[in-house]
Amino acid sequence: MDIVVKDIKKLRANYEQCQEQLSLGSETQEGSVGTQLNAYKAKKYKKLLKKEIEKNRILRSDLESIYDSISSVDDSMSKYEKLLKAKDEKIKALEEKLNSTKTIKKKRKKEKIEIFKASSFRLNKESEIYNRPNGKKINIWEIDTTFTSNKKTQNWMKITGFFIEKRWKRAKTEMWVRYENISKKK
Repeated sequence: MDIVVKDIKKLRANYEQCQEQLSLGSETQEGSVGTQLNAYKAKKYKKLLKKEIEKNRILRSDLESIYDSISSVDDSMSKYEKLLKAKDEKIKALEEKLNSTKTIKKKRKKEKIEIFKASSFRLNKESEIYNRPNGKKINIWEIDTTFTSNKKTQNWMKITGFFIEKRWKRAKTEMWVRYENISKKK
């Protein structure tokens, strides 16, 4: 952009110089030889003047197109800045969601599993059965249902098998029941 402005200044200076030379040439020359010489110089200077005027016109046109492109770039930049800001806000929201799930996972501390000799237990009341401690509810068992286990935590007991019509069956899926809902079978 600075280069274009410098070129325009040069052309203006050349134009002014040509104008001065034209006016000086007409004042200093006298007589018919001087008049012919003056006419020749005037013609030459008129050609130069036309060339310089055309160059100025071209430079002005280039300068206008540069200004137009700058304004369109500014518009595009504004559009992309808004888009970038929206994306940044979306990223922050996702990061907050991620951080909130991390804190939930930290709160769900794994309980220490204690292994013991397998024994039979029964339910004191109708109880919900879960796929893991603090997990998803998968079933509800009736009061007095008998089952076996060899693993427990502070609040949960793992069901390793259960009795159907006095026959024991191994549990095929992982099942857990709250420790407060059971008692050891005598």
